[in-house]
Amino acid sequence: MTNHNHKQLVSSARLSRIRALGRGARWALALGLVASLAPLCAEEPLQVNEAEALAAAVTKHEPAYPAVAKQLRVQGKVTVQATIDEEGKVAGCEPVSGNAILTAAAVSAVKTWKFKPFTSGGKPARAVAKLTFDFHL
Repeated sequence: MTNHNHKQLVSSARLSRIRALGRGARWALALGLVASLAPLCAEEPLQVNEAEALAAAVTKHEPAYPAVAKQLRVQGKVTVQATIDEEGKVAGCEPVSGNAILTAAAVSAVKTWKFKPFTSGGKPARAVAKLTFDFHL
């Protein structure tokens, strides 16, 4: 038996087992595959500009200037990206640019922020916003 014939035989055997499941089981199998893909098709979060995000911020604390950064006289702008959930809480925050010491302080501060929930089609929606902080001595 050649390798090609063996592959055809194996494929035929698999197909026979699927056919043997019956219509209901095949539908269940198909629906299970669709359900497992559903999270991949989840709605993308709203992209909110910085001005809109700042206007929607109900509670915000400015980042504390890290002592090490003061000692080293590190200054500059940092940008972070915040993901805001449907309730207006910060679900995550990641540094985008800037000095690592300063971005860590900005990320810590933004994680404490609370926003008025953003909406899409009249329903609360997840949102993503980039926020910039200017650290200077």
